[in-house]
Amino acid sequence: MNGPRAILLTRPRPVSEKLAVEVAARGFQPVVEPMLRIAPLKISLPDMKSFAAIAFTSGNAVDIFAQRITERSLPVYAVGDATAVKAEEAGFSDVRSAGGRIEDLNRMLAQTEFAPGAKILHISGYDIAGEVESRGAVVERIPVYRSENPENFSAMCRGMLEEECIAAALFFSPRTAETFAGLIERYGLRQSLIPVKALCISDSVVKSLSDLPFREKIAAAHPDREGMMVLLDELQERRKTG
Repeated sequence: MNGPRAILLTRPRPVSEKLAVEVAARGFQPVVEPMLRIAPLKISLPDMKSFAAIAFTSGNAVDIFAQRITERSLPVYAVGDATAVKAEEAGFSDVRSAGGRIEDLNRMLAQTEFAPGAKILHISGYDIAGEVESRGAVVERIPVYRSENPENFSAMCRGMLEEECIAAALFFSPRTAETFAGLIERYGLRQSLIPVKALCISDSVVKSLSDLPFREKIAAAHPDREGMMVLLDELQERRKTG
């Protein structure tokens, strides 16, 4: 392979470190530079017997909530496949995935027959992309973590950008993309992005990076981890043949 081979990983550290294994297996050099830090919140645990189901809208919410409860029998409605996998790994026995977007989750809930007045427990981060809704059911949301943004690039990341060692950066949310864009402007590193490809989980993430001069901004065909891995595989193939 010729040219830069480092891949910038911007997800929270625990997730990025797992992702780094897959990136390295593809022959790239993973560079973990979280654009979010997950800070658990203090919460009062609800009476789980009063709920008919749990809705999770992030894998982080699953991880944190599962550490605090023993109840695993309620049906779980997950916003996407990655969140569903987290719930299954945490021991929930009845897990259903909506496929990736809050609109899909609400559609799935609307198609589910809950008893009149049934309660759904929505476990989420403090900041959410949209409200969970279900016709005929009452949704109670409990945020279990807050996402905090870094104030600086690490010295290693800044150096690799300045030396144009980064081949691509992976962005899994508009917020991480916006945080990255803000730090690029703060450090005056716009020109360092000209050889870098931005691999984005969705068109909304591409839009968050619209003002930055990346070599290319590409949205995954499917808004999930697997879709992002496809983009990375395509990058690997182009490097092999180019």
